[in-house]
Parts: sequence; structure tokens; C-alpha cells
Amino acid sequence: MNPRRSFFAIGLATLATSLVRGHSADLPVRVPAEFTDLLLRLPPLHTCRVAAAHPVLFGAVPIVLAGPSGLFQVDLCRRSDVARGVAQSRSFDLFVHNGGDGRKATTREQILAVRALAAELDAREGAGCEMPMLLSWEERRLQAGGRALSVIDDGPSSGSNA
Repeated sequence: MNPRRSFFAIGLATLATSLVRGHSADLPVRVPAEFTDLLLRLPPLHTCRVAAAHPVLFGAVPIVLAGPSGLFQVDLCRRSDVARGVAQSRSFDLFVHNGGDGRKATTREQILAVRALAAELDAREGAGCEMPMLLSWEERRLQAGGRALSVIDDGPSSGSNA
């Protein structure tokens, strides 16, 4: 390989690595104080309701929804073009946290509730409510180091996420 091309390739690889490594750590994560209250006051979401909104966990907001089939967790992450959740709003990707790492089926009830949650978030954002600054799913996954981030069972644990 040409020494100039080699130097350029190494420089480009180093820059890309530092951006990926540093991006999630350098990205500010901020949740307005009233955001949790906003979530808890939302109307019914299909057949579900918001049961709990947790503090930021590895750059995302874990939200617990309660429905006829029980509790389930939705992780609210900054919207990204790389990983897509069950639903998207203007600013967020919403992921059902069911321990399946993308391979476990999400129930129709959960999908409809998460889509309703995305629509409610869009409506609130459109009305001027301040939205949180979060990490994307990819950034969060890097930061969490592969740990599962369940808030329903025993809290944060080891294993796969989402």
C-alpha cells in the first residue's frame, strides 16, 4: 500500500474509533424535571398506562407500562438511523425491553401501546414541552457494556439488553 494512503487510512481509523468511543461519554444526557410528571400524566396508551418512569439509566429513560398482560419496560433512547425501536417519535426510538435482544416477539398489545406512547411524545413535543437529551440505542449499548438494563425484576443486571 502507498505510504500516503496507509497514513491516511490509519488516521481515519483512529478518528473513527475515538469518535465512537468518546461520543456517548461526551454527549450530554439531560432530562427536564417535569418530564417524569408528563409521562405519569399521559392518558391511556391503547390498553396500557404508564406505571413508572425511572431516572436515566445508561443514557436512556426506562418507562414501565402496565397492561392486561402485566408490566413491560420501554426504553426511551435518542432517535437514530442505525437501530430502530418498535416505534419512533420525532426525537426518540422506543424499544421494548423483553430480554430478547431483538429476537423475541413483541406482543400486539405492547406494539400498539408503544406506538401510542410515541404519538403522545410527538404531541407534547409539538406543543413545546421540553424533551430530554438522551443517548441513542447504540451509544447506550456501548456505555452499558452488554448489561441488561431491566428495571422491572431485580434492577440492572448482566445479560443482553432490549
